[in-house]
Amino acid sequence: MSAPAGRGLAHKRFGAPHGTPRRADRQTYVGRLVGLIANPSIAFALMTPNIGFYACMTYVNAFAPDGSLGSIVIRAGSLALLLLAWIVSARSLRPVLHRHLIPFALFVAVYLYRLLENMWHLGLEMYPSNAYVLSIFLLAVVGPALLLGACAPKIRDEDMTFALTGFLVLFLIGVALNLDALVQTAQSRMLLDKINPIALAYTASSFLLYYMLSFARSKRAAVEALVCVPALLLVVVFARSRGMLISTALTIFFYVMASRGTRRLWTAFGLGLLAVAAGLWADPIYLDTVVESLNRIDTKTDASTMARVMTFNGAWNQFVRDPVFGRHAIELQAQFYPHNIYLESLMAVGLFGSWFLALHVWFAMRAAVGFVREREPSFARIFISLLFVRDAVGSGISGGLWGASGFWITSVVLIALRYGPKAKAPRPGAPHFARPAARR
Repeated sequence: MSAPAGRGLAHKRFGAPHGTPRRADRQTYVGRLVGLIANPSIAFALMTPNIGFYACMTYVNAFAPDGSLGSIVIRAGSLALLLLAWIVSARSLRPVLHRHLIPFALFVAVYLYRLLENMWHLGLEMYPSNAYVLSIFLLAVVGPALLLGACAPKIRDEDMTFALTGFLVLFLIGVALNLDALVQTAQSRMLLDKINPIALAYTASSFLLYYMLSFARSKRAAVEALVCVPALLLVVVFARSRGMLISTALTIFFYVMASRGTRRLWTAFGLGLLAVAAGLWADPIYLDTVVESLNRIDTKTDASTMARVMTFNGAWNQFVRDPVFGRHAIELQAQFYPHNIYLESLMAVGLFGSWFLALHVWFAMRAAVGFVREREPSFARIFISLLFVRDAVGSGISGGLWGASGFWITSVVLIALRYGPKAKAPRPGAPHFARPAARR
């Protein structure tokens, strides 16, 4: 009897047999690796095009500019990581669809019916192709929005900061790799073969909003902002995207007006400091470039503005002809979307379908205002709120319903965070890459 008792005491004092701690360590490392890869914050940043996708596309432009294989690989890889994050993170957060997302689901059903009816019954060919439009709408908009909404409650501030900093570094390195091409196009509109100037400007805008929120949170963030913000501003200036300038300015105005107390003061202080620094040290040509871009908004002299106004008028006239249910998913003169998702909705699905879109936007805007005004704010939730406001404004100036993934993803995630099921507290000892468990 004494020997077994001795063995039991030794086992209790000194732990499991020799192989068990190593196996436990391996399981811990595997758990951390899975937590890093299958992380909802990283999946959100990847699936939001003006953060992760275009940061990765700079490398496609540098190393594989021919064909579309690079973008397909990035989209497929992003979707695979999102599916993994959903499987790992969202098992306790089902259902994917709850009652505040019913307007979104109904609008998707009505709009998808209109697309299919136009393509097969009317024989319309949508640019660049019908297959491309449907694949983007289903695999880059609807599917990712619902999956991210399902695991949205597990988006954490520290994870979002980690993801944004990582993608910012990737973006700036990618910009450096393509510097010659960017400099060559900067005299007209800065762009790359794989990234148009609007996408380039909006990607830089996303990271500027990130630093507007985070520069006062830590010394590291302040140093990052001092190093990175000038480069991001150069991209914004020379991409010459008027829609981005207007939508980002209105987003900052929304944040300042909706914020409480000291956050409003800190934001005003940061923006004032940026304005003073730009006035003292920036070359006047940068300000002149921005002013020149905005001055080109003229319906009589600027071809781009005239084309937008023409498509706006055409979309409105199509809506007036079929106001209840709509008729065509494209503006018939341009054979393209009218670069205003709200007019496009009226044109395509009429007042009937647009009512669902209006409800969806209302729920998302209520959520955004609520998160910004919280007394104990979450960085990730405020950041997603600002992305939504910017994309909701920008989508009224550029873009189409089937490809506005930033608008749809941020709106669905906001509604899920505000009205959906809440995340359960993590189990003690559960692996988490941003806060690794201490060794025992």
